[in-house]
Amino acid sequence: MLAGSESGSGTLGRAVLRLAVLAAAAAASGLALAGVASAQPTQLLPGVTYETGVQFTPHGPVAIHIVRGPRPVGLYRLRPVLSNETITGRETLTAMQRRLVTQATSVGVNGDLFALADGRPSGILLRDGVLANAPNPDRSSAGVTLDGLLDVRRVKYFGTWRGTGQRRTLGRLNKEP
Repeated sequence: MLAGSESGSGTLGRAVLRLAVLAAAAAASGLALAGVASAQPTQLLPGVTYETGVQFTPHGPVAIHIVRGPRPVGLYRLRPVLSNETITGRETLTAMQRRLVTQATSVGVNGDLFALADGRPSGILLRDGVLANAPNPDRSSAGVTLDGLLDVRRVKYFGTWRGTGQRRTLGRLNKEP
């Protein structure tokens, strides 16, 4: 979600956003998308527009949705939102926006495909500096830096835990043993 004109003291949940948000974040960061045919933009709120387009790839055309806005700093923020504010769970994008209407003016983009029927994100989820879902080693992860720049890279995961004994490898994070 790209949130602007925020009000209230609630914080927006954060989840990993994937391909659609890469396009939105790239557009917000001023990056050009090569090979894209698009329709005329529609203004959603001051400084924020939406358009649809087609990107021609070696594997055929891909439909994309593009949200362009200012860098996500100051009043504008790019904040992922979790379904029902839980790791597992499913909620429609419209329901998520209704839930957040008292906290911010928002633009919703469905940016992650969940891997399992329980709705768990398919990749990394970092919320308030705490890792809630491990990255997928088979694909890149997207993030937005504190100064609003898009950062896309492969992220490796290696975790350990320690009780009263020796340190042990943590193979699964927030999943059933």
